[in-house]
Amino acid sequence: MNTVVLSEEVARAIEELESAFTGPVTHEPDDVGGAYVTVEKIELGPKWAVRQAPLTLHLAYNYPDAAIYPFYLPDGVVPADASMPQALQPVRWRDQAVMQLSLRHNNWDPRRDNAVGAVMQAQAWLRAQ
Repeated sequence: MNTVVLSEEVARAIEELESAFTGPVTHEPDDVGGAYVTVEKIELGPKWAVRQAPLTLHLAYNYPDAAIYPFYLPDGVVPADASMPQALQPVRWRDQAVMQLSLRHNNWDPRRDNAVGAVMQAQAWLRAQ
């Protein structure tokens, strides 16, 4: 029997994301206590080719004591003018072509920079482009 276990903090973070965002939040355990989490409907703002997209992140087994970095959007999610902001680059991740959003700040604090705050920071950056 194979039982997948999420760390208590990762499970709590998923619940907090589900409460904070109106769209579905899905997750896939990473088999070591963490999870790949997708907030299915992030508002991107008017300058993007699509207005909403899923945003995926990895919550490591040692969350909240590990920064959430980077974030991932579906392949091809770019501004409508096809410009490529410096923090956004196409990569292969988990055997898929995706757009990696590299946002991290130097004053990371696990008490403040939780999963909800990290997703909100990514969403704010996307809207500001």
